[in-house]
Formats: sequence, structure tokens, C-alpha cells
Amino acid sequence: ERWTPTASPVVGLWYAKNVTPAVGTHTVTITYIPGTPPNIAITAVIDEFSGIDKTSPLDQTAVKKTATTNVIDVGPTGATIQSEELVCVAGASISASTHTVGAGYSNFHTTSPAVAQVSMQSKVVSVIGTQSGEINSSNASNSIGLIATFKGVLAGGGFLVLLMKRGRT
Repeated sequence: ERWTPTASPVVGLWYAKNVTPAVGTHTVTITYIPGTPPNIAITAVIDEFSGIDKTSPLDQTAVKKTATTNVIDVGPTGATIQSEELVCVAGASISASTHTVGAGYSNFHTTSPAVAQVSMQSKVVSVIGTQSGEINSSNASNSIGLIATFKGVLAGGGFLVLLMKRGRT
């Protein structure tokens, strides 16, 4: 997803389904695509989850771009198709600010390069319904938020690896 102002965060969320749990660590490689502008800065947040549907884990998504705000909010998604879903919220802003976890979420991961910030948080919900989320930012700036829900299974689920990438052009 891309925002068009001059200083713009770009966010992507990728997942690998039914990944074999690593004994040590997984290796993730980010490769520039030929023709990518040389001034793009890449920052990534990677997380792993177990108990996820092995064949078709992605359920609902939503994206929201905001201008000059201290809250990166996103949603609502469409209604989840089942209870027991993983909800992940990713956010990126163009200012050198501090992000903090939004209400109701945990498992918060963030990285703060010199110019901008990228964060991801998650929670598990046990009821069917729409999902929304927010990440708080200490400085108001252009930002983009992304939310995705993943179907879970009660036992014997697959292993999911999520990669949230932020670029800036």
C-alpha cells in the first residue's frame, strides 16, 4: 500500500503459512526488486505464531492512511468468519517518533530508524466480529496502518511467520 505525499510511509504485510517451527531461528531475506528507487529505506518487524490454519490462514484485512495525527488507527475489517482468530496491526509513520501499544493489544514490536518508525502488535480474539486497532505515536505525522486477521485452530495448527515492512520514498 502506498501513500502519495513526498515523504510517505509504505507498508506491506507478508505471511508464510504452515512453516515448520525453527529449533533456533528462521532466516528472512529482503531483496530489492530491480528498478526500486535507491532512496527507499527498509525496516522490518518479524513475528512468529503457532496454532494458525495450515492451508488458508488469512481472513480479513483493512488499510487506512492518515495525515498529521498521533494515532495510527485502522479498521474496521469485515466480520471474521470464526472465533479464535489472531489479529495483527501494523503501523508506520514518517516522523522520528516513539510508538506505543494500542488499547487491547500486546506482543508489541517496534523499531525506530533515525527518520521514521514501524511497529506491529497482536491479540487473539475469541468471538466473531469486525476488528480495529490503533498504535499511538509521540509525534503527529503522515502514517499508514494495516490490520489482518488470521484463522486459528484449537489444536494442531500450523506455524505462521509474519513480516511487516516499511519503506519510505
